[in-house]
Amino acid sequence: MNAYCIFMDTVCEGKIPAWRSDSGGFLLHPTDREAQLEIADDVMERLFQFQQGERDFEDILTIEDFIEPVTTRDDGTFDMLWSFELGAYPY
Repeated sequence: MNAYCIFMDTVCEGKIPAWRSDSGGFLLHPTDREAQLEIADDVMERLFQFQQGERDFEDILTIEDFIEPVTTRDDGTFDMLWSFELGAYPY
């Protein structure tokens, strides 16, 4: 099954899954649109926090997350389609 995962780029580890579900696994979305809406919801929350004086303006303008397609496995893990690294991530 194909899904979409939100990633971030780190200095030490490179591209890694960024968001976790309540159960601790990485959060996957069935469509690219649903992943986009998740990021948009986060941005709107940061805008609200700015309006309330809880965040700096510069902080709300930075979006480090990006979406990539992944392939899920039957064992509860997924592979990144763009990565040649061995191993899989749990979801």
